[in-house]
Amino acid sequence: MFLNTVAAQTAGSSAGANWQMLLPLILVFGVMYFLIIRPQNRRMKEQQNMQSSIKNGDTIATSGGLIGRVIKLEDKEIHVDFNRSGQTIRVLRTAVVGLVEPTNKAKTMTQPNQENGKAVEKAPASATPAAAPKPRVRSSMNRGRAGTNNRRPASKKTEE
Repeated sequence: MFLNTVAAQTAGSSAGANWQMLLPLILVFGVMYFLIIRPQNRRMKEQQNMQSSIKNGDTIATSGGLIGRVIKLEDKEIHVDFNRSGQTIRVLRTAVVGLVEPTNKAKTMTQPNQENGKAVEKAPASATPAAAPKPRVRSSMNRGRAGTNNRRPASKKTEE
């Protein structure tokens, strides 16, 4: 008896109930589109434009955190010199996450003068007198590395 009344109620109002059930799903999808999908597509398009606009001599950053200068371009990979030694490493274009603007230490920075509004040249931080170098911390962790002189002396063997 109960099932007959439920069937009769759903048969009469099925069109209105379907719209009421679909409306929250449509709203959730709309919110997800504007908050998640659309910004992600915009970021992907910007990333692809940046990767396609790389040219020789650009300084790039890879997804592994390495920064280097582009030497040669190919279709899907680029040749990058990371330590300016002349040896290049092949990197996929998709591994490039950004272009790094080179910093020129020789340039002087300009700041507006508060009194008259004109730009005043300011010496770079490297022009100040250098403080005494910090002493190197010697630990057992850097034993045997180039440039360190903290190897343990050979153990003395006693003959019995």
